[in-house]
Order: sequence, then structure tokens, then C-alpha cells
Amino acid sequence: MSVRRDLEDLLNTHRSIISLPEEFPEIRTSPVGYGIPDFWRAHLLLSGNDLTGLDAPAFFNVYPLPFNSALNIELFTGESDELTIDLFDVTGRAVLSRTLAVEPRIYQQLRLEDAGILSLPNGHYTLKASIGGRAELTRALVKAP
Repeated sequence: MSVRRDLEDLLNTHRSIISLPEEFPEIRTSPVGYGIPDFWRAHLLLSGNDLTGLDAPAFFNVYPLPFNSALNIELFTGESDELTIDLFDVTGRAVLSRTLAVEPRIYQQLRLEDAGILSLPNGHYTLKASIGGRAELTRALVKAP
């Protein structure tokens, strides 16, 4: 019950977390700019992730499972600015490889939606991802129609 009250208080606060422009007085009565300052961190915390002392790169979620035309990856980049993604079929053959530039020290939700993903046949795959060669994720995936 106390957590619920804390969230209600936070969401109902009337202290702005950002400076509001004077030329738009209607914003002062709007909920925009009040309450939770970092929606992404709030989303991760409410999803049950432990963010205590998070400075290093970390992966949080890969979805949807099974996937079809796109794959989403939630991550915190830490100091790194490069994400490497490799997808292997059941024989261990690499079927997709991507190296993506990412912003350092930010929570991101990346969406892989390209011809490489679309052209994969339905089946079982293994995703291996790393951020700056430090944090690694290995996840079993299924592509379904």
C-alpha cells in the first residue's frame, strides 16, 4: 500500500522536473513535465529489473517471443557505443550479424526490422549480443509465422 501511495504522490506532484516555457501557459496546468523524470528507468524498475548501481552495460529484455518480422532489444549501453548482434541457426551457422552504433550511457530499445530478419525461415535460433565486448546476452529464440 505504501508503494502505491508513493507512486500516487510522485505522479500527482506539482513541482516540475523540467523548466516549462513561459510562452505556453496551458502547459502549467498539464501533467506534461511533472512526476516521473525518467520514464525508461521507471519502466525497467516496474518490470522488476534491479538497477542498483547500474553503470556497466546490461541487457534487460528481448521480445516478442516468438518473433516474426522484427526483434526488440532493451538495453543499457554503459560507456560503450557499439552493439554487436549475431543470430545463429540450430546448426550453429551465423545467419545474421549486425554491429550498431549506440549512444553511450542511455537506456535504449532497439528494433531490428530489416530484410535479414524478414528473410529468415521459421525455426529456432540463438541470439548472441554484446555491448562493447563487455556485457553479453545469449538467448534462444523462435521465429514463427
